[in-house]
Amino acid sequence: LIIPISLSELHQYKNFSILINPTNHLYTNREYRYDHFRPDLYIVVCKLDTYNGTTSGTKLSFVERAPGILSTIATFLSIIALAITLITFALFSSLRNLPGCNTINLIIALMIAEILFLSQSLIIMTTPSVCLLFALGIHFFYLASFFWMNVMAYDLWKTFHKGFSLYVYEIRERLPSYALYAWGMPVIIVLIGIILDAKNTRLKPCYGRFFRGCYDVCFRTKNDTPLQGCWIESALMRFVLFGCPVAIILVINFILYALTVRSIRRGLRKVRVQVERKFQRKKQVVPGEHDVKIYMRMAVLAGFGWTIGFILFLLPDNQKGFKRFLVASVKYLFILLNATPGLFIFAVYVCNRRVFSLYRQLLTQIYQFFQSNFAEFKEFILNHSRLCVSKTKNKIGNFNKIKHQQKQEDMQMKISATSTVVKSAEPSNKTTLTRLLSEQSGRSSPTNSTYHTLNLSSLEKQ
Repeated sequence: LIIPISLSELHQYKNFSILINPTNHLYTNREYRYDHFRPDLYIVVCKLDTYNGTTSGTKLSFVERAPGILSTIATFLSIIALAITLITFALFSSLRNLPGCNTINLIIALMIAEILFLSQSLIIMTTPSVCLLFALGIHFFYLASFFWMNVMAYDLWKTFHKGFSLYVYEIRERLPSYALYAWGMPVIIVLIGIILDAKNTRLKPCYGRFFRGCYDVCFRTKNDTPLQGCWIESALMRFVLFGCPVAIILVINFILYALTVRSIRRGLRKVRVQVERKFQRKKQVVPGEHDVKIYMRMAVLAGFGWTIGFILFLLPDNQKGFKRFLVASVKYLFILLNATPGLFIFAVYVCNRRVFSLYRQLLTQIYQFFQSNFAEFKEFILNHSRLCVSKTKNKIGNFNKIKHQQKQEDMQMKISATSTVVKSAEPSNKTTLTRLLSEQSGRSSPTNSTYHTLNLSSLEKQ
């Protein structure tokens, strides 16, 4: 199943991908390995890996790539929705009660998991150590999100299993123990997987193919294609370390929600009377009723989505006709339900009258703040503008003054240079004139010589 390729026939890039020169084929660092016997001379690749990870030698069509594209878009929208929801909880302290803090932890775990999942799906070329971190992070944070859902179901049952309570429990009484459970259990499960990989046992998850014994370049899924992305490579251990905990949590959540609903129905009339007396008004919403509805919808959504995932895992591939259409429909439904939990959380916790009212109050306070401080702000802007204008005028005046002084100095230098040239030329002119007059005096009469002498003296005076 593998073929050796000489190191002299390839070019290796900084990201550890290689280009085979004769065939011009590019392999990622997850699609080849060095030969066990002659690592200094050869690498080995899977013989079936003819083009782009398929055995047919043809490029994947749009229909085959559509689920990945849809999953990427849905995950990106889910991350944005979760970020907006987290900002909403951070802005309004009235939302940060115990159920709100549980929801915040759920949002953080789910958002980080989706960011890591989206990043590793977009980054094709990754080093083994980076791929290991992606695989561990995705496994941990997705598990944490399900354990926080379990905490939310337990918190509701704890509140209502002995009749109604009016949420007298404070955050510091329950939240530390909830956090220890919801963040600690994923750590234990991930550590078990790391130990199995490090010990190189027969059953190991192979996180990102980093550990020894996980370098099978011909490792295939049931579709006969190489498993892409940084995740748990072993399908069996993926089911044991991720599928089983998720399935157990979903079953427990349904049981807790069923018990909670039963408790609510039994004591509803009695509690409504107590609540109406306590708040002294009719039609008062019983604390916790809204949370029960929200958590039930979330549990149904998550449970239905992962139930479809388990069914999809058991369905055979390469179906034809109507069965192929049915498998494709189930696959797209699974992608939409599990890639968009952030949109559901956003719709439930942000798109409601209470949050809209809080945002309206916040915007009103911001407007009133700017309106009350507008005069002072305007005066500050005017003073600052005047100061800037005066500084600019002073700089321009100083610049013009310096420029004028430079011009005057240049003119003085030119005048002094001209006068120096004239003075140096005067003695030579006098000497020439005297010599000419003396020559003429020798030829002319005395009268003329006297006349010329007088003219010379007059010229000298001039």
